[in-house]
Amino acid sequence: MKATIQADGTLYVAAETALEAYALDRWGRDNLPFNDARVCLPKMIVYHGLSIANGSETLESLVSKPI
Repeated sequence: MKATIQADGTLYVAAETALEAYALDRWGRDNLPFNDARVCLPKMIVYHGLSIANGSETLESLVSKPI
């Protein structure tokens, strides 16, 4: 896995293998309550696709893309 923290405090996490992609997806589903508006979510972007693993992206290129 690759991770970086931007100057504004946003954490970027990206999977490098299929197993890591599955684990990040599962972790997000189990631990981030997107359906509860009362909960303040962390400033975090998680890429659980395989774009880094297959070499088509780098963490730096993903971070530089607009959200």
